[in-house]
Amino acid sequence: MKSSKIYTLGTITSSISIVVSILANIAIVPILLNNLGKEQYGIWLTLSSIFGAMNIADLGIGQSVSKLISQNSDTEDREEYITSIISTAFFTSVMISIVILLINIVISFFAEKILNLDGYNIQNLYIILCVNFLINFVFSIFNNILIGYKRIYLSNILIIIRSILMLVSNYAFFKYSNDIKKLAIVYTVTSVIVFVISIIFIKKRSKGTIISIKAYDKKLLKVILKPGIFFFLIQVSGIIVYNTDNIILTNFIGAEIVALYFSAYKIIDIFMKLIFVVSDNIFPFISALHGKKDIGQIRTLNIITSKVSIIMCVFLSIMYYFFSSEIIDIWLGKGNFIGYDIILVLCLILVINANTHNAGVYINALYKHKKTAYLAVIEAILNLILSLILVNRIGVLGVVLGTLIASLLTSAWFTPYYCCKILGINFKRYFIDVILKNIILAFLFTMLIFIQKQFINIDVFWKLISCFAFNFIIFLILSYGIAFNKIEKSKLKEMYNKVIKPKFRRV
Repeated sequence: MKSSKIYTLGTITSSISIVVSILANIAIVPILLNNLGKEQYGIWLTLSSIFGAMNIADLGIGQSVSKLISQNSDTEDREEYITSIISTAFFTSVMISIVILLINIVISFFAEKILNLDGYNIQNLYIILCVNFLINFVFSIFNNILIGYKRIYLSNILIIIRSILMLVSNYAFFKYSNDIKKLAIVYTVTSVIVFVISIIFIKKRSKGTIISIKAYDKKLLKVILKPGIFFFLIQVSGIIVYNTDNIILTNFIGAEIVALYFSAYKIIDIFMKLIFVVSDNIFPFISALHGKKDIGQIRTLNIITSKVSIIMCVFLSIMYYFFSSEIIDIWLGKGNFIGYDIILVLCLILVINANTHNAGVYINALYKHKKTAYLAVIEAILNLILSLILVNRIGVLGVVLGTLIASLLTSAWFTPYYCCKILGINFKRYFIDVILKNIILAFLFTMLIFIQKQFINIDVFWKLISCFAFNFIIFLILSYGIAFNKIEKSKLKEMYNKVIKPKFRRV
């Protein structure tokens, strides 16, 4: 298949997979909440967070596999070497999985006490979810193999299949049962189906044997595990920041509050995925410009993507804060809204994360991420300590404030500052041009929405969508006029003509 066709398929399926994944998640949350109840759903989320944190056991194997296969897949005589890469990575993951399983079988006997869930009898559920996690853990290697073969469209198809299967299985399951343990088994079966499909995809692409114990190579394992220590530190820090909140809340407050908190956070998580696409998709262009040593173009791109990311955040955060109660009520039903104070802090975290993520993409693309990796570890430790201290004093608000304060003390200022330093951008100019302009934009838009809120009543979905659409048009006009200068407006048009428009033509 021609590379241009593969690229087009990758672009189309990426867009579809994001939409399908988001819609499936939006549909699944109320199904689980309404059928399991707040308490059982809270337990489900807490255990899911525990196993989500165990992804650090990957040790960067997945990324290394993608890179090694990508470097060797276009050469005819390298099929045997690729088999060794896949086999070594697979059997290493299996060995890690066995160790994780044995450790968690022991932990399962004490899980109720550790999580302050005495009397809930979660041991069997814990083990089933552990098995489900391990299947997905090994599956992630196969997903990285597809990416290494430059078959990103197949990886996206797997995401689409998985999202649809999860939605259908949840809907069908609750027609017959509300047993949380049986639900965990259904999730495990779904994971097995996706796992098998991924093997079929790889088998069709590979010319020889995919996996062989004879192809396992200890020397190659060192090559696979070698670099990536700083990316690993960033990954570990991210897991601590985003996967410990549910565990802390269950321990100190109770499982029921986790369901309410997760519902509020889920919207923020969806917004993050949408916003991060802006800088993530520009990564190859940054790398190409860096190869040409065109720092001037990278500077211009950085200012534009910073503005676009923050502008998107400003709109989504303000709309979510003012209409969060209506969004949650329409989505999940009344009685599931956690409070405006927590929503406000989550929105502030969203805005900060958009800016730091954008700066981080440029730092990583230029291979200058050593300092930010160490800082990420400090932030994660601070976040954990502050959350544990504050949760005892002010409850759920303390957990999210712990995340916000830790970020403000570390990455919120250092990451964009360090990015400016690397690119030779005057930080004072950056602050005025990017941050200050968006503060003015946010103030004006907040006043507009505040006035609107006094006169409108949103109680159905179509009113909510109409409100978002109407205000989005107004916001676009405001942001285009306030946030961008003439040169940046010209650059935006150029990026649209070169990057976005051709993709629509291909479609």
